[in-house]
Formats: sequence, structure tokens, C-alpha cells
Amino acid sequence: NVKYPTVKANQEAVDPATGAKVKVTRVSTTDLQGEVVYEGSSDSSTTNVVIPDTVTINGLRYKVTTIKAGMFKNNKKIKTISIGNYVKNIEENAFSGCSNLTTVKIGSEVTTIGKKAFYNCKKLKTLTLASKGKLNTIGESAFQNCYKLTKVKIPNSVTRIENKAFYNCKVLKTVT
Repeated sequence: NVKYPTVKANQEAVDPATGAKVKVTRVSTTDLQGEVVYEGSSDSSTTNVVIPDTVTINGLRYKVTTIKAGMFKNNKKIKTISIGNYVKNIEENAFSGCSNLTTVKIGSEVTTIGKKAFYNCKKLKTLTLASKGKLNTIGESAFQNCYKLTKVKIPNSVTRIENKAFYNCKVLKTVT
């Protein structure tokens, strides 16, 4: 019997291996049963952001299920983003104003891309949405003013595309 130190709901923690800053949303004493909101990284200079699948808190792995609202807002350094396999929600304004962002890969478990999540990502050219994923909602103005976006393949799972989701995507030629 392994005893893990008690973790409380809304407790903030840092994964020593990845430097990921998180907030616990679902407490657990079993590996991969707890959940956290990703709140950033100790490395603020990175150009390639990888939202990890899991983080380790007190020796126990927790799933990263949410990216905090406004987490990377107006970050001018980020060029690429890869979102982990357990992330379900990309909250409002999570990456808005990341003016040098060119490539985004969204994992298969994401169900919601929040309002203005990628708003004003003016250089965003490549958007990869998992074709067999669980995405069902693309929020209002989620990709508004993504001027370089040329094509989007929306998975069959999407049931709601809110107002202005792709508004002012000036070179968007193909939507599947």
C-alpha cells in the first residue's frame, strides 16, 4: 500500500519533471484518475508549447483536462502548440493574440474550443483537428482574424460552430 500525500481541490502545484503549473480540479488517490487545469510553465521563453497529457503531483499522475482562460493571451514568442491527449476544454482567450503562432495541433479528446481561443493569431496557417475526435463546439470568434489560415477540416463530431468562429480569415479557401 502506497500512501500519497493529500492533495486538495483547487490546490496549485508544479510538476517537477515538466515545470507545468497546474490547479487540481478533481482529487484522486489513484493514478490517472485526478484532473488538473494547465496554468502555464516555468519556461516562459519557449516558442514551441506542448500541453502535456499528464503531470505528476506528489508521485501521482493527473490528467491535464483544461487549458486555463487567457493562459497564453498576447504571448508573442509562441510559434507552435501541441495539445495533449487528455485535454477536453480550451477555455476562452487561451491563445488569443499569439501573433507569431503558425501551427496548432489539437488532441482528440478536446470537446470545446472556447470563445476567442485563437482570436487574432494572425500568422496561424496550420490547424489540425483530430478527425476522429470528440470536438463538438467551436466557440464564438474562436479563429477570428487568423489571416493566414487556408483550410480547415472540421470533424463530424462538431455540432455547434458559433458566430464569427472563422470571421475575417481572409485566405480561407477550403472548409471540409
